[in-house]
Amino acid sequence: MINTLQQKLTLIITLTSFFALLVAGIIFVGFDYVKFRETQVNELKILSEVLGKNSIAAIDFNDSATGIEILSMLRGVPQIDNAALLTSSNQVFATYSRDKNPGNWLPPDSPASGYKFEEQYLSLRTEIMDADRQVGQIYLRADLSIEQERWNRYIMILVAMGLLALVGSMIIGYKLQNTISKPISRLSDVATKVTNEKDYSIRVKEQGVDELRNLITAFNDMLEKIEERSQERDMAEEKLKEHRDHLEELVSARTEALENSNKELEAFSYSVSHDLRAPLRSINGFCQLLGEDYGDRLDETGLDYLRRTQQSTRRMSAIIESLLQMAKISSQTFSPHKHNLSMLVTDSVAKIKEANKDRDVDIQITPDLFCDCDADILGIALDNLIDNAWKYSTKQEKPKIEFGVITDDKDVFTYYVKDNGIGFDMKYADTIFMAFKRLHANDDFPGSGIGLATVSRIIERHGGKIWVESEKGVGTTFYFTLGPSSPMSIHNASNQKASNIQH
Repeated sequence: MINTLQQKLTLIITLTSFFALLVAGIIFVGFDYVKFRETQVNELKILSEVLGKNSIAAIDFNDSATGIEILSMLRGVPQIDNAALLTSSNQVFATYSRDKNPGNWLPPDSPASGYKFEEQYLSLRTEIMDADRQVGQIYLRADLSIEQERWNRYIMILVAMGLLALVGSMIIGYKLQNTISKPISRLSDVATKVTNEKDYSIRVKEQGVDELRNLITAFNDMLEKIEERSQERDMAEEKLKEHRDHLEELVSARTEALENSNKELEAFSYSVSHDLRAPLRSINGFCQLLGEDYGDRLDETGLDYLRRTQQSTRRMSAIIESLLQMAKISSQTFSPHKHNLSMLVTDSVAKIKEANKDRDVDIQITPDLFCDCDADILGIALDNLIDNAWKYSTKQEKPKIEFGVITDDKDVFTYYVKDNGIGFDMKYADTIFMAFKRLHANDDFPGSGIGLATVSRIIERHGGKIWVESEKGVGTTFYFTLGPSSPMSIHNASNQKASNIQH
């Protein structure tokens, strides 16, 4: 197996040199082979021309002995093994054979002139001309076996040279490839060491002036930049650790301050509950005694002032109660669990129904909507939303309140409380969740102005958001989400009729 770069480069150099020499040898042998054949043909043509001119007289005078004598001169040409003189009528006039038995040999019976290579022989037949007159023909056959031995020697020499070149190229290639493989090997070793040890201070020694030097320079520059970034990262991590430690101290201090603030808020809540509500109860009690004991002495104006005072104390008491509830929500422990949201809404409806038995309201609640929530805290928000819908639909002939859920293609569940009450102008939608921002007079629709602010804070504690859509004279719909919580089961109104509760 050839696994290393060094072995691959050596093999490439060796095979390249071997194939270059092989191709050169094949071209040389091929050229020599073609050139040899051309030379043999030309030599036979010259020899046949000389013999033909010397044989004209012998053929004209039918002197075959002279013709045999002329052909016998071919003994000085060792490659010619057979020859013949023929008359113009293609009759054998004289023959020659190197085995000294010409009677056993005759030229081929073919009058056509030309040459032909067959196996190890070259035969040539040419016409003997005297001016424009054909006297006869001469046939020569040369034995090329000697030349075949020469070609065999060429091939053996070529093979020997190829083997020597193969060995030499392997040795030279092994020496030369080091100039390429060694720098790359060092580069690979350093890269492996940097990867394993995470030590970016290592550098590769530069050498030469070629592309390998440029590669090594670029690699060293890369290591230098990585080392700088590593140092910067270490410094950043150290600073981050310092900030984290400081942040922990800061969080601890803020937590302690928050706990103190909550304790102060609890103390304030207790103070409000005890110090403010007690005087209000006293004022309301004295007003009641005043009405009972001295009501017959007061005129209508005095009695009206007395009623207004009692209403104001009750309203002030409701506002204090709402503020306490909001403060309690901010400091109360948040503990979410899976609850039936539909049942929470049903409980809110039951409470308001108990306080308003004289009204009939069409209530539609989508059943079995489960979600993760703090039932105690979210129940307060639902009480406020149902109370809000109940209050602002009092002037409708057929009041209706609906609770349900809608989903989108991302499986985000949005709950809603909808009524067909008086509605409001949407330009006030941004202020409706602010404390004490009321859109209607207290005489028309009594309230503390804290309810929707409390609802908004509760929804935010659940990681959700709340918004409103309304139209004057048509009704209002409050939409809210509960963060990552989602219903476990939903019975859509199209599949299961919502429960209707008449109030």
